[in-house]
Amino acid sequence: MFRKILAQGAILPDRSEPDNEKEVATVNFSSNPVWEATRFRVGRTPDGQLVMLNKKLLNQFDGGLIRIVVPAEIAPLTWHEMRDNCGMSSQAIKGIYDFAISVGARTSEWFFSIKYVPEDTWITVEKMIEDESWIELPEDEIPNIETVEDSPVVAVPEGTTEKM
Repeated sequence: MFRKILAQGAILPDRSEPDNEKEVATVNFSSNPVWEATRFRVGRTPDGQLVMLNKKLLNQFDGGLIRIVVPAEIAPLTWHEMRDNCGMSSQAIKGIYDFAISVGARTSEWFFSIKYVPEDTWITVEKMIEDESWIELPEDEIPNIETVEDSPVVAVPEGTTEKM
């Protein structure tokens, strides 16, 4: 995901339902200061079993975790505002909400933008380290498109990134 964002030069809006042309594409943000529980990937164990890679497993096996901090005004819409106005189907809304609750996420920590978020608006780029705390990457250490692994990303509004 981070490789794609760097290649685009921005975080681009996306649809939860790609085939639903009524849905307004959004960029999703989380104010969770540790990690957004709904950010995961599915991986395969050596014996072929599918498993959900949570924060710890993603950090360990998937090139590390990245979060991008942006000004709070970049993401002005709450979950309720987005849900009520985005054109998503009621089935998709229920599915997203039910999944969020099942993994311990809080929709009150979610914020949205209908605009793309260019790299020049990012305040910091941070990487999770072994003790699961976040460190800010100096600009010269932010990976470029040639060197970055395809790390999972969460975008967060400024003021919500308490250090652990």
